[in-house]
Amino acid sequence: MKKNWGGGKKDADKLPKVAIIIPIYNVEHTLVENCINSVIVQTYKEIEIVLVDDGNDKDYAEFIERFKRIDNRISVYRHEQNQGLYQARMSGVKHSNSDYIAFVDADDTISIDWIRILVKKAVENHSDIVMGRTICVNEDGCKYIFNSNYSVCTHEAIKGKEIFEFLIKDCGLDFSMHTVWNKLYSRALWEKAWGDLSSHGRHLIMTEDILFSCILFYHAQRMSFSNHDGYFYFRNIQSSTINTGTISKCRKDIEDLSYVFHSVKNFMKKQGGWEQYKCFYNEWLNRYFRWWSMSVEKICKVGGTEADHLKTDFLEHFDKQDFEFVKDEDNYFIQKKTVWNPALENIKKAIASEECRIVSFDLFDTLIVRPVLYPEDVYEIVLSEINIFPYDSNVIAEYRKLAEKYARADINRSFPQYEDITLTEIYKVMSERYGIDKILCEKLKKKEIELEIEFAIKRQTGAELFELAAMLHKKIYIISDMYLEMTDIKRILHKNGYDGYIKLYLSSQERLLKSTGNLYDIFLMETGQKESNAIHIGDNWQSDVVIPAQKGVKTFFLPKTKDILFNYLGNIYTGNSIGTAIDNKGSIIDYSGYFRSLAVRCMYAVASNIMFDDPYVSFNRDSDYNGDPYFLGCVPVGMHMFGISWWLLGKVMHLGYDKVHFSSRDGFYIKKIYDLMCNKLTGTFLKSNYLYVSRKSLIPVEICKNDFVDRILTSCSFSVNTPRSIINRYHAVLKPLTGELIEIYKESGFLMDKCFQNEDEFAVFIKELKAHQYSEAKAKENFETCKNYLIENIGSNDLIFDLGYSGKLHQYMVEALGQDVAGVYVYKDGYNAIRRIEDKSLTIYSYYDFVPSMGGIVNEYIVSDRSPSCVGYFKEGSNIRPVFEEKNDDYIGDYVINEINRGAFRFTEEFLKYFGKRMNNIKLQPLDASLLYESFLVKPKQFDQSIFDYCVIEDEFWGGIKRGFLHEIWEYQREDKKLKISHSVQQIQENDNLRENLEYEVYLKNIHNRNLFFKGLYWFCVDREFFKKRFSEHIHKQKKEGDKSGVKSLKQRSSR
Repeated sequence: MKKNWGGGKKDADKLPKVAIIIPIYNVEHTLVENCINSVIVQTYKEIEIVLVDDGNDKDYAEFIERFKRIDNRISVYRHEQNQGLYQARMSGVKHSNSDYIAFVDADDTISIDWIRILVKKAVENHSDIVMGRTICVNEDGCKYIFNSNYSVCTHEAIKGKEIFEFLIKDCGLDFSMHTVWNKLYSRALWEKAWGDLSSHGRHLIMTEDILFSCILFYHAQRMSFSNHDGYFYFRNIQSSTINTGTISKCRKDIEDLSYVFHSVKNFMKKQGGWEQYKCFYNEWLNRYFRWWSMSVEKICKVGGTEADHLKTDFLEHFDKQDFEFVKDEDNYFIQKKTVWNPALENIKKAIASEECRIVSFDLFDTLIVRPVLYPEDVYEIVLSEINIFPYDSNVIAEYRKLAEKYARADINRSFPQYEDITLTEIYKVMSERYGIDKILCEKLKKKEIELEIEFAIKRQTGAELFELAAMLHKKIYIISDMYLEMTDIKRILHKNGYDGYIKLYLSSQERLLKSTGNLYDIFLMETGQKESNAIHIGDNWQSDVVIPAQKGVKTFFLPKTKDILFNYLGNIYTGNSIGTAIDNKGSIIDYSGYFRSLAVRCMYAVASNIMFDDPYVSFNRDSDYNGDPYFLGCVPVGMHMFGISWWLLGKVMHLGYDKVHFSSRDGFYIKKIYDLMCNKLTGTFLKSNYLYVSRKSLIPVEICKNDFVDRILTSCSFSVNTPRSIINRYHAVLKPLTGELIEIYKESGFLMDKCFQNEDEFAVFIKELKAHQYSEAKAKENFETCKNYLIENIGSNDLIFDLGYSGKLHQYMVEALGQDVAGVYVYKDGYNAIRRIEDKSLTIYSYYDFVPSMGGIVNEYIVSDRSPSCVGYFKEGSNIRPVFEEKNDDYIGDYVINEINRGAFRFTEEFLKYFGKRMNNIKLQPLDASLLYESFLVKPKQFDQSIFDYCVIEDEFWGGIKRGFLHEIWEYQREDKKLKISHSVQQIQENDNLRENLEYEVYLKNIHNRNLFFKGLYWFCVDREFFKKRFSEHIHKQKKEGDKSGVKSLKQRSSR
């Protein structure tokens, strides 16, 4: 039986009960009252509220006891002595009797619909844990969200070992992952984990929720997420770690911290997961050590023996020699924040109010969305699916518009009181007035109705409000201006789960319109309710807000998803990415017809429905993509990767290739989308393979002969390399470096660790390398191994996919295979690539027929897998296996790229759901799909570009660096492109191909890992304009971050 999520009395036997546990110890009375009141007024009524008095004094205990008289669902359990937050939570669970368990800290509050939404998710998905959103609250009452993790709760359900990995691989960066209070738990999970949880009997306050979460996440079998603003976390700076003033208090906190991490380590060892997860644990531990170093050092400044002992004990607990201080990247998740938008919460409060008796909803774009940008798009798809010969589609489309216009005028002449028409009347005019074949008109009408029903998708936010009204037993009505007939509209509503409304007021049935106000008059007259008792919710400002408000109805605006994406509403800013992308100023391409493409319109409609189902997203005015990697993935990156995959699939099917090999890490996510597309479009997976290759792994092919050692000259940048770095990189074809060889090189003027001064010096060194260190035998052995790996995997009628650039990688694979195998690139990097393709007679297809402004390392990073790169091959019996480098500790990069590609995959799934079988009728051009992405690379807002702050890049081959930050290189490249605008096209191309930019290379080698002072000094000397821009941005960023020490304290307050 379908549950009514209202929690009304008649449904009480059907709904699970939730225990809400509130530990209380010496929290300010007003905060406690606010907390408990927010729980009492929950829309979900099947709750028990367990207040745990954790050893407060007598007067305070009496204050807590008073709450039992307010609501009979409240009980109090008392500790005679303070036992700490961990034991208080345990006692609350032990003395509750409910199906689900939630925690609220005594100085926090929850939104009015918080519990209902979480329970609904838990029941529908059979989840042990449901995680919801957190909104932070300052002491001045300001509420805000953090942008970097804003979309974390849009995750699909995860299960099994994925749940613990979701937590441990975060490494403590995102505090909302491991806090106990922003989640709902099944009692079954607690019973399963009780043995491990109850083994910790000590007094614990600080970071106790890390211990809870590690155990609970490990035992959970299924975890869901609620994309619902709900838990208000009060940031009490005075009680934060940084401001805990006494040495004794600090010592206790450190002991708690040490105990928690040691307990987690022992738990992982007990479960057999230590070796697999220890690197993430160590990163988490080290990060907390850095955060706490700041607090301990501050307290130790008072001096004295006790302070010295505190420092010694602190370092011993963490097995450290001295304090380590917070890195900027440690606070990545709390550096970007935006004021929270309470509009949706206000609508829910209005619905839940006692004054509200009736709730009416608009239908299309309020309760229902469609994957098309305009209603007319449905008809364009109709014409692509019906044989309209001998008519042209544009002719029939024009007749359809004329028929609707004439039908409205005609009905008004015949029946002046009529304000609307039906679809049947429109097609009657097409047939009788314009002479279109009657049978064809019937087919067109039938197909239009079919598509309207098929394309009608539940808008989750509208459904959430509808279900809330239903659960609170409000009288629900639906009021819609629409020419579809009643039976068809009811099918749409039933298909999407909208049942239980009292009446549907439809303009085509009543022959009156909302837009004139007359349909509201009928509604108000028939319901017989006072206008002040009614609420109307809709997406059209005039007909859903202004007009009913004039009749005394309280109205709420729920904007269209597309209006939010396109930033059409002046009072609600949601980015200007589309306007920036199609700005024609200075462009040689005319984008004014961009939205004439049906494919483009449908892509934007799908994206808007995903990202702005809730139109009141908390959106930062300094951004286009809200500083949110998932948003970035879903919109520009998702469209771009979809376009590439669709183009690639067309090549495979049209030219009859057997298999596609996705090479290098930058082919990993494209392969996932390509495979999904193949399955959805063809019903099967066309053959594909992930090919483990890289520039490093193909060195034995690149330098397979002594004469080919000269290739090093154009493969590496001399100014950022040393003899040792070159020898290490090409070790697969070189003899080991010995003391004797070092002396030989020294006699020739080459010191192992001194960078080459110029290209001539580099060329002379390569000559010495050929003469003294090249190993024919070693090169041959590794060449054969590499060759055999490629032969085992690649057939003659296969395709090799790569992002592209110079074409060297493809050239080397073809040389190893001894035959031409076609390659597909996103783009070719200018004339050098074209010359190489022609010289080597390579078969290459390119997604772009131009070189985009921002290619190279930035583009590659965004679409690449974060797994270790293949650096070679080894024989294992009769098989050849890839060898991988060590994993780079780029935890922020892992999060960012995973979120981007999760968004891209979600976009692809949603688009294919509605248009997969129609792709042959919806033409998609490469630039149409990729315009927004390329525009973002060239013109990102600083707030959005900061998504990639602290993302680590490697560019050993050209840049000679093992670790650099992406955003710094990206910004330099953007500035460099601007400087070159005035150059000739030929000069720009030559500079791009040769990469003759000494300032950049010097920066990568010597400056990029230095502190801010050295970076500033370097750019001040080299490029004053760039220095001024970065300095201005830095000052602006510091102002926005505010009191950084206060912000950092948020990460350290897991519990109080």
